Amino acid sequence: MKSKSKSKSLSVSPNTLKGWNISMGVVQLGMAIWLTILFNDKNLLSEHTFYVGVEPDYSDDGALVKTKYELKNAENINVGAETVSFFYTTAFFHFLYALLGKRYEDMVYKQNNNYLRWIEYSITATLMIRIIAVQSGIRESSTLQAISAGTIGVMLQGQIVESVLATKSKITENDKKILFVSTVVGWLIMLWVFVIIIQQFLRLQSNVDKFDCEKDVKIPDWVVAVIVTQCIFYASFGFIQLVQIWKRLYKNEKYDYSFFELFYLVDSLASKVTLGAMLAYGLVGADTGLNNEFECNPTN
Repeated sequence: MKSKSKSKSLSVSPNTLKGWNISMGVVQLGMAIWLTILFNDKNLLSEHTFYVGVEPDYSDDGALVKTKYELKNAENINVGAETVSFFYTTAFFHFLYALLGKRYEDMVYKQNNNYLRWIEYSITATLMIRIIAVQSGIRESSTLQAISAGTIGVMLQGQIVESVLATKSKITENDKKILFVSTVVGWLIMLWVFVIIIQQFLRLQSNVDKFDCEKDVKIPDWVVAVIVTQCIFYASFGFIQLVQIWKRLYKNEKYDYSFFELFYLVDSLASKVTLGAMLAYGLVGADTGLNNEFECNPTN
């Protein structure tokens, strides 16, 4: 009896999860409204997208090179609209969890599988990865579509794993094979996505390096920070699930789904707010190197 009481005390209570969801919904909605106002003021919610570009302007005396945030018409993606969309979508789901009440509690405490979270991630994580890809220099529609499809596939993998872990009966050897294969496939797909993004970013950086400038011309640091931090955040979701699998298979008596639900919620909040804040930071030109011009000698 004492052991049972101790185990119960470790659970994240329904009221705690509800409080977190309401608080996170307010934060996400606040970010969405703030970025809507900021992007709309810069005319970035209509026909324009924005991304880092390199502008060479050769003259007889040399070249004037500028690294800046360019405004371009684009059919493939609208970074401003997609950014506010993933914030509004996330806010909606957080408020939905709070409003569902007993049904949400059943998903967490009885079914041990919040499938709605994976639906939300399939939307928001895909929008986020597209935004990250554009900042790295990817422009091709086919590449963006492939990256989007891969990200949705990873979210499907997350739901498959959780549904297997949620079974009330003993996990069979066949179940373990499903867990192993789906986890490996999910990691490989996400690795492939970020390899494409990093390779394109390095190509963008090499284009900048072609200019022989007395003063360094470089892609703004916040763009590098976007790619690095989001790579870490996306990997952290995978690590959370790895711990979740390990706990369920080998420490089942201590497996507490409500803790993982909270970890996912917090990780999601951190990744989205970080990305949104960095995009806003870059847009308002807070990075001193963002719009600076330098006199350079052409390399050829």
